[in-house]
Amino acid sequence: MKTLLALFFSLCLLPLSGLAAESSHSGEVDRTKNNIISVSANTWEKTLKDETNDLVIVDFWASWCGPCNQLGLELTANAAKRGKGVSFYKVFDDNANTAGMKKHLPFDHSSIPAVYALRKNPDGKWVIVGSTLGYSLADPFWAWTENVKGGKVQKRANRRPGEPEWQVVKN
Repeated sequence: MKTLLALFFSLCLLPLSGLAAESSHSGEVDRTKNNIISVSANTWEKTLKDETNDLVIVDFWASWCGPCNQLGLELTANAAKRGKGVSFYKVFDDNANTAGMKKHLPFDHSSIPAVYALRKNPDGKWVIVGSTLGYSLADPFWAWTENVKGGKVQKRANRRPGEPEWQVVKN
């Protein structure tokens, strides 16, 4: 029953989420009270440069994607209470929007929702420290967020294909 309700609400909110995404293409940064920020290729560099939180979660999404809308609902409902010290960037995923962002960070995904965790490395540069594809249940998502939140950022020693170059190491 919960799944049917979530699907119903995500379909009802589908047109609204598309409108929010289109407004982010103007070059303006849309920051909500929950620290969910709608960014585009036009606003990406400045938004990240001005970021004050230690962790940025970047969510690539599309309005036609049901799992993307489910994740969006979860972020909107819980980011304020579960995401202390975290900024959530929502990126409308189309080729024109993401091409400009890939020159700054190696975002490489073939499906959505694609979620990346960014932290600053010892040189002060934002790097990818984790990623997840698809929508999982809320509790595993927030556990993943907490896992990349604390600890020290360092280069991964024995990197396997597909793993980020950087990792978070707990003390």
